[in-house]
Amino acid sequence: MKIGIVGYGVVGKAQEYLAKRFGNKTIHADIEYDQKIEDCDIIFICVPNGEVEKSVESYKNAKGLLVIKSTVPIGTTDCLIAKHNIHICHNPEFLRTETAYTDVLYPPMIVIGTCCEKHSDILYKFYRDVQASFIETTPSMSETVKLTLNAYLATQLMFWNSIKDLCDKLNIKADNIARIAAYDSRVSPYGFSPIGKPLSGKCLPKDLEHLVNAYNNNSIEPILFNAIKKVSDVHTI
Repeated sequence: MKIGIVGYGVVGKAQEYLAKRFGNKTIHADIEYDQKIEDCDIIFICVPNGEVEKSVESYKNAKGLLVIKSTVPIGTTDCLIAKHNIHICHNPEFLRTETAYTDVLYPPMIVIGTCCEKHSDILYKFYRDVQASFIETTPSMSETVKLTLNAYLATQLMFWNSIKDLCDKLNIKADNIARIAAYDSRVSPYGFSPIGKPLSGKCLPKDLEHLVNAYNNNSIEPILFNAIKKVSDVHTI
């Protein structure tokens, strides 16, 4: 297949690497219109959230399938489908910046928020050599899954920050508490190191904010997630 990559940061480069590993021809560009990308079979949109709508606008007449890999607020894909009357899928990434090329080859799962069975089949063909569970769902559910996973990771990080606050008062090393607790197989080691840092990076703070906004937009008080933000703020130097 001929694969277009719009946006060439961590996500775009990793997606191009995956496509080439499986013998596909790739073309990449920024968000501006590009005739060569328009002719691709699949166009993966890998730009920052604020540039997704502009990218869809640029390539709405492309012959190939538009696939949003960017992490976006819940409902974004459906809104763009309705606005432009075109087919779009949402296919979230599960990458860590420092291990993006490995993560894209060995993801925990492949989630497809699909617009229709035809385009789900196209993405299944693209990913068929990846050894991971293929989960087909709606765009809104795939958007929510991505935000939920990052909020869960943020919760783990800030849980141990909260434990550290008490341990510091008791003159106990929080790292030791975490290591001992991890002897229970139900306790994940994620968030142990370093304990005491605020949420950082491009994803966790932004995605937590998206989830909080989703709660507020649906008249639900995000009690837990507001608390996570507060714990992070306390540990911001």
